[in-house]
Formats: sequence, structure tokens, C-alpha cells
Amino acid sequence: MTYFKDYTFKWWQFSLLKVSLLALGILIGKTWPAVFSGTGINALLWVVFAVPAVYLAAVAYKQIVK
Repeated sequence: MTYFKDYTFKWWQFSLLKVSLLALGILIGKTWPAVFSGTGINALLWVVFAVPAVYLAAVAYKQIVK
């Protein structure tokens, strides 16, 4: 198994990646506590990050192992 094999995402899969990374960036760099102080926003951002990230990791792994 080679880890540095090329693989291709469809446009909508790449959009999921971008949304996921945006949510991660907000989680890591939240500097305005008043804006993001809601209790539900952190859970929502984790879900928006984790679901596409896990899906894209599975797609990439499937293409690497192929």
C-alpha cells in the first residue's frame, strides 16, 4: 500500500472539505467569545467539521487502497 498515491475528489467532495476546514478554523481560532459563546454553536461546529472529514478520509482511503 502506497500512502502518496494520487486521488481525485469531485467538486462537491472538495466543497465538503472546505466547509469542514472552515469549521475547524473557527473552532481553533475563536478569539471573540461573545460571538461564539452559545452552547449549541460548538457542538454544531464539531459536527460540521467531523462528518465531512470522516467521509473524505474514507473516500481518500478507498482510492489509496484501490
